Amino acid sequence: MIVGLDRDGPDVFQRTLRFLDSARIDALQLNIMTPLPGTPRAQAHFENVTRIPEAAATGQSPAP
Repeated sequence: MIVGLDRDGPDVFQRTLRFLDSARIDALQLNIMTPLPGTPRAQAHFENVTRIPEAAATGQSPAP
């Protein structure tokens, strides 16, 4: 199962758990959607990214 798609909202995990319970699934491999570098999906993702850059989050200066 892959999460982190553009259409996934904050409730994706609760909905997933409800489905797993109702389908009586007892094992799961969960992955976060990661766009591959150089693909159109990655280009669109990084143009619209709204996350805090890692350097800003850690208080470090970005590399030149």
